[in-house]
Amino acid sequence: MPGVPSTLNAAAYDVSGMRENTPTTWPNGSFDLSLSSIGCSLPTGRRSEMLENWLKDVRHRASASGYMVGVPTCYAQLQEPNEDDMLEPRPLSPGSIDPMRKEFLYRLAIAFGVSGAWSSPTVGLMREVDNGSAALIRLATSTPNPSDFPEFADDFVKALQGIQITVAQESQEPQESQEHKSYLDSLENFVFQLFKVRVEHSILQLQQLFQRHRAQIEDLISVMMGAFDNVPEACDTTTRRHLIALIILVRVLDNPFRIPPNDAIYTEDELQGMMKESQRLCKNNQAHLALKAVIGPSLGDLICKHICELAHPRRCIDSFVRCARTFRSFANVSLDLGLPADMSPLPPPSLLQSAPDTHLGPKPSASVKNFDEGCMYPVSTRTKPCKEATKKSLGPAHEYLSPADRDTGPGYLECAKQDALTLIEALQDSQAPKPTSSAYYVFGFSTCTTEDEIQKLGDLYKVILTHAPSKIPVFSDLCQALDRHRLAQFFDRGGWESFRCELPHLERFIEKPIEERESVYRLVQFLRVKEGTDDDTDPTACGGRNLIRDYGFHRCKTRKQVEVLKEIYSRALEKLNVLDLHQACIDMQLHITIMSAGVLLDPEHRRLLENQGPLPDLGYEKIVSSFTFDQGLFKRGKKKDRAARRIW
Repeated sequence: MPGVPSTLNAAAYDVSGMRENTPTTWPNGSFDLSLSSIGCSLPTGRRSEMLENWLKDVRHRASASGYMVGVPTCYAQLQEPNEDDMLEPRPLSPGSIDPMRKEFLYRLAIAFGVSGAWSSPTVGLMREVDNGSAALIRLATSTPNPSDFPEFADDFVKALQGIQITVAQESQEPQESQEHKSYLDSLENFVFQLFKVRVEHSILQLQQLFQRHRAQIEDLISVMMGAFDNVPEACDTTTRRHLIALIILVRVLDNPFRIPPNDAIYTEDELQGMMKESQRLCKNNQAHLALKAVIGPSLGDLICKHICELAHPRRCIDSFVRCARTFRSFANVSLDLGLPADMSPLPPPSLLQSAPDTHLGPKPSASVKNFDEGCMYPVSTRTKPCKEATKKSLGPAHEYLSPADRDTGPGYLECAKQDALTLIEALQDSQAPKPTSSAYYVFGFSTCTTEDEIQKLGDLYKVILTHAPSKIPVFSDLCQALDRHRLAQFFDRGGWESFRCELPHLERFIEKPIEERESVYRLVQFLRVKEGTDDDTDPTACGGRNLIRDYGFHRCKTRKQVEVLKEIYSRALEKLNVLDLHQACIDMQLHITIMSAGVLLDPEHRRLLENQGPLPDLGYEKIVSSFTFDQGLFKRGKKKDRAARRIW
């Protein structure tokens, strides 16, 4: 709307996220937050300390700047506040927040936290200025990525402002104003876009649950309709009606005569109907009690979990509209990511501040290629080279070895030293290690989600290794840290604690022993193997014996099918978080999760997304079951395949 100002910035406030099962209390005891809902990777004591410090810092700085602070939440495990007292605004006392504004900030954190990239504590902050005629709203999250801030969020701001302005200007009822309706539609579209993937995923889950437990669901419908005169006391008539309506809406999706839309999984009417019924059911816990009473607590809890997921969009919209209509400050709103500049802590030292002016570009390194071919494996059958040959093959990396190791060929060194030398060789050519090398995996490059993060991680290692006073001790420390899974402490000792901010997924990975790591990072490694190389269709080239089994490559009979499957996963990871894909793997629901993310699949390709399970080591590097792959998928290498085709 012309004349409606709006701002949308992305100044990030970076603190690493955390995960553990210890309850933590917000200062002054205003709410409880379970750390089990927070997706991160610090050691147990460190996680608690960092989360507590982050929450205290946010509240302290917000209070000093006059901001109201909402309830921190994480979409992975929502804790609904009591909504009985959230309908009427109250006068504000200094440092307080009324229930309606509190719910608005809480719902705002939920709406923006629905993305997998925001699976960390998210807090809404609000400040009214100019005598209550303008509102400054901010979202602070512990692991932000400004690129993940929805680019269409400006529409959200304009919709809030438009709703308040039309309410103030129109003498007629807001529902009769076409302009008011257009702003409501814009707000609904924005919220639905944020939740669409999760909503479709929950509907797919309900479909599968209803199919697997068909008899129990039919019994539930019979009981709800009073067929046996034993309707649970907790289930009133309204709850029964909405519960039956939701079950019928889901069951209709399995109708063989249903014609799905061409470019989506569900129609708009189907989505809206299920979300509205779910919202009505979530107004109290009677639906939950009724489900548990009829079909048991286990299945009842599972169904209610997805019903709550479906209810979030409508509940967020109701809260946003209620506040936009009530408070005149919403006529002039700004929405920003992170704490304001005047209340942000000093920024951590940049990983690039001491790095030389280099770039980890795509140009391959011939020296690294030759080096990898000779030293990627811990056991070598070659004779030990002479000192001169070793020095020549290693080049400048030779200076990092102790005198005893300099007399030994690279292939005879311990695995950690081989990987460290591979890293050094690559960094000296301003490259990241090749994805087919062990160094790419063990040093955490698979956890980088963007080229910028790969650049930062490479520069971090390069600065530490090249700026050390003595090369032999720093190389020895690096190898020991790698071997003992203590790279995070290695960075801390060098004063590079800021890696947790700039590389938020790294610590969770490097702190774990290899057998406890998720095999999805092997998948990421394999997807980054350059096309046209001899290894681009061989998952075993990236190590990880469980990768083939976990992600369906064992179902590929041709190299073309491997390429198709890689393309599917590449498109899926553009929309999904890596750990969401891992969860889908261990749940044996890869194709459902990928389709719910909006990736269209040909029917003949869906079978490729069926992994082998259930197995105790499914989704992890640890090898427990006998169903694994030691050899490649194809008997002949790619070169031999091409030669055979030429012969024929």
